[in-house]
Order: sequence, then C-alpha cells, then structure tokens
Amino acid sequence: MVKMVDSVLFEQEWFMDLDLFHRLLYVYLLTRTTNSGMFDVNCRRMSFDMGRKVTEQDIFCTYGNRIVRVPGHESKGIFPSFISFCWKRGKELDPEKNRVVKGIVYELSRYGLTIQKVEELASSNAVTTNPKAVQEELAIESDSEFEADAVDFDSMFAEFWKEYPARRDGKPKNMAKYRRILLDSKNPKEEHERIMEGLRGWKSCRKWTKDDHAYVDSMSKFLNNRLWEVEPDNTGANNGNNTKCIVRRADNAYSSGGEISSAF
Repeated sequence: MVKMVDSVLFEQEWFMDLDLFHRLLYVYLLTRTTNSGMFDVNCRRMSFDMGRKVTEQDIFCTYGNRIVRVPGHESKGIFPSFISFCWKRGKELDPEKNRVVKGIVYELSRYGLTIQKVEELASSNAVTTNPKAVQEELAIESDSEFEADAVDFDSMFAEFWKEYPARRDGKPKNMAKYRRILLDSKNPKEEHERIMEGLRGWKSCRKWTKDDHAYVDSMSKFLNNRLWEVEPDNTGANNGNNTKCIVRRADNAYSSGGEISSAF
C-alpha cells in the first residue's frame, strides 16, 4: 500500500513546535496506518524501527486529538481525520460504488465504529496540548523507565563486530539483529556486556581456536542461537576428521609410489 504525506504538514505551527523525534514519530505512524487511519499500538516494534524507546504517552499525549485510541480497544490507535482527508475530498463516501470505502466500512465495523463515529472522535476526545510541556514530561518518564537516548546501539554493535573473529555474513542484517536483541532486553547495556563476555568465552574455546579459527560459527548463528548464553564448545572441530584426511592422503601417496611429503 502506497502512503504519501502532504507537504502542508511541515508548515503547520503545531507540527513545527514538536521536537525532531516526535515529528518523525508522527510521520512514521501516519505511514503505518490502514485505509481507515488505524494502526497497531506495538511500542516494541516502533522502538525498533525508530531506534529509540517509544511509549504510549509519546503516541497519545503529544498530538492532542489528532491521534486517539480506538474506544474499547487499547491496542489500536486511529487518526480521526484520516478518512476525510484522504478519501472524502468533498465527495460522498458510497461503499457500494467504491471498494476501498467498502473495506474501510467493514474494518471499522469490527471495532464497533462507523465513518461518522470516527470523525466525531476528533471533537469528543479533543484536548489542548502544549507540545513542549508534554515532551518535557515524557522525557522525565522515559528516563526513569528506559534511558533510550543514553543507549548508543551503533557503538555497541561496532564493539561486537570488531571483537568477533569471523565476519562472513553481512553487517546490516547482523546489526539489525543485534539492535533487536538489545531492545527486547530489560537493560540493553547489561545485555551488551553479557554478550561481550560470552563472546570472549567462545573466542578462547577449542572449537573456535582450532586450525587457525577455521570453525568459528557465523555471526548470524551466534546471535540467532544466543550462544553467549551457552557454554563454549571445547570438544574440538570435526572430531579429528581433518587429521584422518591428512593420514589418508599420505597412505594414498605411499601406495602409488609417490613422495609422502607431497601429501602435506
């Protein structure tokens, strides 16, 4: 589904009063809606996408009545003016003549809403907000719950990337995995330290150091399987198969009358 943002948004005084993060969050939410202007309130996913902690207060206490909760459904938010702005444009919305409108009517009905009721939410839930005051309050709450701004995910991953002994797979996808792991943890800094401590244990184990680090697990496997929580493998690699291969090659050279040294 293609979503576009009207450039007039950036000229609105209320929007210009927001800090950069809440401007980006508004545009992000605007482009994540369904055709009815509804979206899932999944703060963990939003935090991952935005690169810092997103709370429900950020969503519902910053923009006044421009974004409200769907009545009776805490996990859903909606832009009450979305339908009028995107689909009406001075025209009557007839679900019998427009398949998109028919889909909107059906979606809203699942939550006990109609197009008229959605438009009424803009006035019935109207609140006067002072964006700067709200943001200062949110900053205090955010600091006590999760110091997102103090977490430098990029530098943490850079340390992990530099320390890892084998980097055979792509950096961007592993960076995304690493960030997701830290965001899913209660304390990203402590989780990063646990990962680094576990990595150092694996770096010194027999499997990873054998044959000049030939058997180091890929970074993706290390992250996907959470190997930092697993005891390092000190049983060796391939159970001596490499040695057996060398002996077999030497035997073949001897039986064929060749020089044994040529097998090594």
